[in-house]
Amino acid sequence: MKDTAKASTGLKDTAKASTGMKDTAKASTGIKDTAKASTGMKDTAKASTGMKDTAKASTGIKDTAKASTGIKDTAKTSTGIKDTAKASTGIKDMAKASTGIKDTAKASTGIKDTAKASTGMKDTAKASTGMKDTAKASTGIKDTAKASTGIKDTAKASTGIKDTAKASTGIKDMAKARTGMKDTAKASTGHGQG
Repeated sequence: MKDTAKASTGLKDTAKASTGMKDTAKASTGIKDTAKASTGMKDTAKASTGMKDTAKASTGIKDTAKASTGIKDTAKTSTGIKDTAKASTGIKDMAKASTGIKDTAKASTGIKDTAKASTGMKDTAKASTGMKDTAKASTGIKDTAKASTGIKDTAKASTGIKDTAKASTGIKDMAKARTGMKDTAKASTGHGQG
C-alpha cells in the first residue's frame, strides 16, 4: 500500500503497520505514545509484557521492555521471536504473534501453562497485577486470554479489536495488518487471513 494503513513493516505515515511505527496508534511493538500495544510500552495502560515499572512481566526478562518469553533483544514481540520487532498476527511458526498461540513461548494472552501473561495469573509464572481469570491481559479485560486493552473477545489483539486474533489496532478482518487495513497487506508477515 502506498498511503494510510500501509503494510505492517517500515511504514512512513499515520496508521502504520505494527512494527517500527512513528506516530499515534502504533502497533504493539516499540510504541511511543498512548494506547500503545502490549510490548515495550512506556506510559499508562501498558500491556502485560516488557513494562518498565510495576507489574513487569513474570518470566525472566533480561532487559527493559523485553517481551514475556525469553526474548533476546529490545522491544521484540512476546513470543520468542528471533529478530527485532517481528509482526504479531497470523504467524504460522516460530515467533508467533501474541494472540492464540498453541505451543511453547505463547504470547502474553491466552497462555495456558508456563510463562502466563504478567498480571495476576493463578498458575505458574503468572503475571503480577490482580487479573480476574487465567492469562487475562493487563487492563480491564472481560474474559479469558483477552488482549491488553478492553478487548471484547478471546485472544483479540491489544487495542479494541472486534474479532479473534485481529491485529492490534481496529482491524476489521482476521489476521489483518495491525492498523485498520482492509485487504491486501493484512498480517504483518505476508500471511493471508488466518
